[in-house]
This record gives sequence, structure tokens and C-alpha cells, in this order.
Amino acid sequence: MDTQTALAIESHDVDLTKKTSPARIFQPALEPALEPETNKSNAASILTSLELLASEPIQAGETENESKSEFEKIGFTYGELIKLELPPREEIIFGLGRGEVGMFNAVNNAGKTTVLRNLMISLGIGKPFSPFGNFSLPKRVAFLDFEDTLSFLRKDLSVMLRNFSDLEKSRFNDNALLICEYADGQGEDLSLSRLEHLAVLTENLIKFAPDLVIVDTISSAFQIRDENNNAEVRRFIMRPLKQLAKDVNAAVFATHHIGKPKGEEGQTKEASFRGRGASSFADMARLVLNLEKNSIDQTVNLVCAKVKGARFTDLKLKLNQETRWFESQGECREITNYSLLIEMFDDGKEYSTKEIVEELDGVMSVRNTKSYLNKAVENGELKKVRHGIYQKISEWEDAKDFESAEMQSL
Repeated sequence: MDTQTALAIESHDVDLTKKTSPARIFQPALEPALEPETNKSNAASILTSLELLASEPIQAGETENESKSEFEKIGFTYGELIKLELPPREEIIFGLGRGEVGMFNAVNNAGKTTVLRNLMISLGIGKPFSPFGNFSLPKRVAFLDFEDTLSFLRKDLSVMLRNFSDLEKSRFNDNALLICEYADGQGEDLSLSRLEHLAVLTENLIKFAPDLVIVDTISSAFQIRDENNNAEVRRFIMRPLKQLAKDVNAAVFATHHIGKPKGEEGQTKEASFRGRGASSFADMARLVLNLEKNSIDQTVNLVCAKVKGARFTDLKLKLNQETRWFESQGECREITNYSLLIEMFDDGKEYSTKEIVEELDGVMSVRNTKSYLNKAVENGELKKVRHGIYQKISEWEDAKDFESAEMQSL
């Protein structure tokens, strides 16, 4: 990295006209950030509060009175609640306000990171991005990218920003903080499971004052023994994320992977629990959105699985490869494995059982594929041209069969 870029990054003053990233990039070493006395005291204070989150249960030898002394007053009467001066809830994106945590679940390569980069640019510039919001005024966004590289991140954002004006690019530069390929003084990658890392991150985010913090992805940001363990997920992932949202006074939107299609999580009927692992991910989230891939037509469905209040209508999105922006294809209907199989025949061609099984591999099992084929023939949606070869019944054939049935009834 050249001296000019390093100084720009250190001061968080990156000009889009210079040969630097198209947004603020935070990439100093973690350990030097703790060297100044002021930083030491701030980080130490945050670290102390974070350590309380991970504190152990009551140790042997403590008396019951000692353990209860900290919690002598819990809760409010209705009269006390009415008198409380509480700040009004400010919604940052659809369904998610300051101090709240949301989940964004998707299968691999569905485009969740691209959707969130589109969201970051739209929010940073003040440009509507449905269904996340009709953003008229810009807000600040911190994007914690734990999976990509700075090189690809810069390239991707440059393409996304290509058609925007210089004023809009400058506005985005002022309102976006990108944290990517981050390592401490010992070369250790940034981990939200390490309290000293989380303390320094929290301090820097407080200084930047974002309205939205995006964490991509949970599995890369945190290290736990068992993501299927509700107690571990609550204690070591969801509670720290909630604390981060409160400390920074921002909404936190974290991405997670949907279970494999043949696995339990991928087939669960309750949409809010489609994220891989423990149910605590969804239970402790204010908002849960799912990005579901349509293997037939290369589109994705953006589904609102959980929200406090009215849900948006599920949308069908398609990625414009030239602009790197997802574009709405209108409302989407519920996608089932059966409907996916039927849609494969929309081109009117004949397909063998082998071709159908290969096309839907990873979406459904061979057994289910063959079962749905038989069901489609019974329902009159497909016909068996010859052994092992299927084709969709045309509208003309449907009409002819209907006319024949009418004649026989007479």
C-alpha cells in the first residue's frame, strides 16, 4: 500500500477521485489502536462490559444473598413504565430499528452479499431500494465483510457505482465504512468472538456513528464449538450482537447460511427457522429475511420470514450482471419442489428421468424427483412420451381432453 493511501485510510478521508477505495476503509492493526492512553481507557471500558456478557454462572461458595444483591430491583410497575422517558423507535431499514438485530439467511451463491452492498450504497446515498426502504435522506453504514478481499470488494463497488454522479459517489464515500481483511498486530484475523477485538471494533464504530451495521457472515465473524447449541448461540453470538447494536446505537443486520436442501434446516416448514443451526438465531432476531434461489430461471426470492408488524410481499429478484444490481421481477409465488419440476418443462421439450434428476440435484432427492414425476402424470400436467421420457401437456391437448370428457358425459 502506498503512503498516500495509508494516510487516507488512517484519517478516514478517502477521495473518490484518487486511486483509493470508493469508500472509507478501516484497516489499521488492532494492537496499535490500543497504544494511546485515551484509546486504552475507552477500549478497556468497553472490554469490561463485554466480559460481563461472557461471565460464568455463580461460582461455588457464593451465597444466594450475594448473587441476588445485584438484582434487588427487576422490572417496572405499569405506573413506573408510563413515567419512563424512552426515545422514540427509529426504523433504519424495513422492520429494523436502532439497537435491534436482524438476520438475513441465504444459500451459498444466492447473492446475499450483493444485495447487502446494493443496500449499503442506496442507504449511504439516499436512494430508494425496495423493499428495504424508500430512503430519501442518506444514512451511515458500516459493512463488516469477513469473507471477501479488499481487491474484489473495491472492484465490485466500482461497478455498482459506475452509473452514479460524482455527488452521489462523494456522498457514499462520506457515509460508508468498510471493514475487510482486518488483522491485529499479531496477524490474527478480526474475530467477534475475541473480546479485545470486539472492544476495539465497538470503539471505532462509536466514533464513526453508523445507522446500520452489516455483518457478513456470522459463521466467519464468530467461532463457536456448536452452532446447533441454543445456549452457545444465545451467549456467544446473539447477545454480543445485541450489545453491539446498543453500544453503537445502530441497527445490526447479520447474514447467515440456510441449511443444505437435503438437510433438516433447508426443508423446515417455518420460514423464520431456515437459517442453519440453532433456533436462537431466529428467536432473538427482530427481523428475519430469507434469500431463496430459483435454480430454474436464475432468479431469487426475497422472503420476509419474521417481522414485528406488517410484512412486505415476497419479491422475485434478478441480478443485472452488467450493473451488479438486483432488479425486481415483481411479486413471487410460493416455490415448491413440485412446481420447480413442472417449470422445467415450460419450454415444451422432452426430458428423460436422468436429465431431470441431474437438473434438480441438490434441490430434491432422486426418490422425490421420481415421485413428483409420477404425481405430475397423474395430475395431467405431464405426459409420458415413452419409457423414462416426459413432456408437458400442451394447452391444445388439455382442451381436447376436456372436450372428449364432455362428450362422454353426454
